[in-house]
Amino acid sequence: MKNLFAALIAVAIMMVSIPAFAGVTWYVYGNATIGYEIQAVVTLTPATMADPVVIQDDAGNPLDLSTQYLYIVETYYGGTAPTDNSDLYIYAHSTSGKDVLGGGGANRVDNATNNIFTPLVDSAPKTVPLYGKCYLFISGNSQAGAITTVIIKTIPKK
Repeated sequence: MKNLFAALIAVAIMMVSIPAFAGVTWYVYGNATIGYEIQAVVTLTPATMADPVVIQDDAGNPLDLSTQYLYIVETYYGGTAPTDNSDLYIYAHSTSGKDVLGGGGANRVDNATNNIFTPLVDSAPKTVPLYGKCYLFISGNSQAGAITTVIIKTIPKK
């Protein structure tokens, strides 16, 4: 019985130490009045994100972006670079909502190139309104431990 208990504890410790989703560290500059610069440093361990992650403030609270327009997104590869041409999505309202980038994040998470781009509306670069919570998601990466920084810049709605 003692050995069984020790084995169960060892398995529980191993399960706790294996991350189940990407780790994200948030840095938020500005406010709803002047606009935000939101930095998300994403560590993809394991290599694939299981679910989109809600965009948060520095304290880990979901950030209400309903007073903002999204005008610029930047991606920067880290020390362990992600798979070339991975895709970035920012979903509106829920983890399965509309991609507010309009496909503009396709191939923008890269292993050798930093990218700066504008969301797309009908295939044309445009500033887009945001409504409530938004969710960040990266797909197409197969490099475990990859690090990328995503910077989201907004301006207030008038």
